[in-house]
Amino acid sequence: MLKPSQQSPSTGWPVFRSLGLGALLQQLQEGRLYSILDLGPARAGNLDFWAPTARGISFEDYYCTWADKGFVKPEDGGSYFPLLAKLLSFREDARFDIVLAWDIFNYLDHDHVCALVEYIGRSCPPGAILMALVSSAAMIPARPTVFRIRDREHLSYENSSPIMRPSPRYQPRDIARMIPGFQVMSSFLLRHGIQEYLFLREGANPV
Repeated sequence: MLKPSQQSPSTGWPVFRSLGLGALLQQLQEGRLYSILDLGPARAGNLDFWAPTARGISFEDYYCTWADKGFVKPEDGGSYFPLLAKLLSFREDARFDIVLAWDIFNYLDHDHVCALVEYIGRSCPPGAILMALVSSAAMIPARPTVFRIRDREHLSYENSSPIMRPSPRYQPRDIARMIPGFQVMSSFLLRHGIQEYLFLREGANPV
């Protein structure tokens, strides 16, 4: 579970410094507009933060959609893509320069993460960046954390459930194998047991 460095005066939500978000924003070119895919729930504050630099932003509350509709693992050798096409609403011809996965990888098994990243990767041009937060804690909240961008270096968050569950505790070597078509661009180990990753879509320089 995250441990706060301070609290947001507007919401009372705990706030922490996100080195990953800061590093991501440093890659953006002034005056350029970006297409963004946010795999968490839609939040007005996040939309407002990206508005000056976003050509478009798509919110796909992936975990809740999966939990509500159910996710049946395909038979051995079967493709996840038909099911992912039902769970994700963006068009096949969509293109995303930035993908915010937040902490949902902590809630999916290895094959599920691989399939999700591969599916989304088809809509990411070379140089696109994917951001993810991976927990090293033994226990995590039963449902993904809701994150809000406070400014260029800080996130506030709300744990969506008081119930805890075991964390998969994916190691860096696991993560590298689970992100097909992307390479680790940078990673930051935060004091509260979260490893922030930026992954670069292979084939070109950063966005």
